[in-house]
Amino acid sequence: STALEGGRVRRLTNPDGEVIVERLVDFNERERHYSYAILEAPFPVVGYNSTLRVHEVPGRKDVAEVQWSGRFAPQGASEDEVVALFTGIYRDGLDALDKTLN
Repeated sequence: STALEGGRVRRLTNPDGEVIVERLVDFNERERHYSYAILEAPFPVVGYNSTLRVHEVPGRKDVAEVQWSGRFAPQGASEDEVVALFTGIYRDGLDALDKTLN
C-alpha cells in the first residue's frame, strides 16, 4: 500500500491489479479502534465505512479479540452477495493478522 496525505489515505493494489483507496475517518489509540471509508474500489457498494476494534479478553493478557464491521449499500449486486464478499475479505484479513501475530 501507499500512504498519502500524511497517512490519512492509503492506496492499495490487490493481486488482480485493481485499486482500492481508503480514507482514515477516526482513530482512537486509547479505546483501540479505527474507522475508514472506501473512496474507490472495484466492490459493488456505495457509502462503505468500516471499523476495527480490539477488545481485551477478561482474565487473558495474552489474548485479544478483534472485531471488524462494515456498513454499505449494495450497488449492482444483491445484499447477500455483498455480505458474502465482505465476510470473506474480513475472514482473510483476520486470518492474516492472526498468522502475523502468532
